[in-house]
Order: sequence, then structure tokens, then C-alpha cells
Amino acid sequence: MSSNIPRARELIAAIVANYPASTSAHKQAKAALRLMTRAAPIKRTRGARIEITDAMRRRVRRLAEAGTSHHDIAVAVGLRNAGRVSEILRGKR
Repeated sequence: MSSNIPRARELIAAIVANYPASTSAHKQAKAALRLMTRAAPIKRTRGARIEITDAMRRRVRRLAEAGTSHHDIAVAVGLRNAGRVSEILRGKR
């Protein structure tokens, strides 16, 4: 099971809304909500988008059939990470 912070925030917010402010449950829930937020990033940059060509896809498949690791394939083909290799092999890119 994976985490779902937005859903957890909704559930805790419902507790805050339904308990009187003087109760310890209300106070604890408000404290938990404060722990579930993060500051906005100071600086955001756009990632460099790499155009994946048909030739790249073919090379990825050939290297994968030869037993090359996803990381090594990514380096050889010029992709940003092994996740892109996985996406190509699954037909998502």
C-alpha cells in the first residue's frame, strides 16, 4: 500500500471540523495537519525534454534483449534515467 498524503489531510481535516477546539483530539489533529505541508520550492526549473526517436526506441529494445541493464541502456542511448528505458520497453513512450 502506498501513502496518500492528500487523503490523509482530508481525513484529519474532518476530525478538526467535527471536534470542539478545546479537545485534545482537535489539537493533535491540527498539529498533524501542520506536519503534512511543505514549503513551496524557492526555485523551479523546467527539465530539458529529450525527444525520443524511433531509432532510440529500437536501440533500447536491442540493448534490452542483449541483457543490458536499464541504467546502462539509458547512458548509452542518452536518456535521462532508467525510468525512460522502462517506459519505452513497456510501450508508454
